[in-house]
Amino acid sequence: MMIFGHDYFEQPPFYDVKSIDAILATPSNSTLYIEFSPALLDVIEHCKINRLRFALKVNNLKEAVFGHNFNATYLITSRIM
Repeated sequence: MMIFGHDYFEQPPFYDVKSIDAILATPSNSTLYIEFSPALLDVIEHCKINRLRFALKVNNLKEAVFGHNFNATYLITSRIM
């Protein structure tokens, strides 16, 4: 487990993206941040196919399982599931 968003721990910079075009505007080797949504499945699939590092914000266990299958580098949750 890694803890993000607390002053005690350093974290990699995340780049919030909502489209494939937005990915092209991020620095190379960056970690993308995507909030899980059926509308963003094309962006998530693009990350998987191109082996991009991305953090997926999930809201429940089902979305976490999807994130694992999409090879998300990080699964981000605001609460314990």
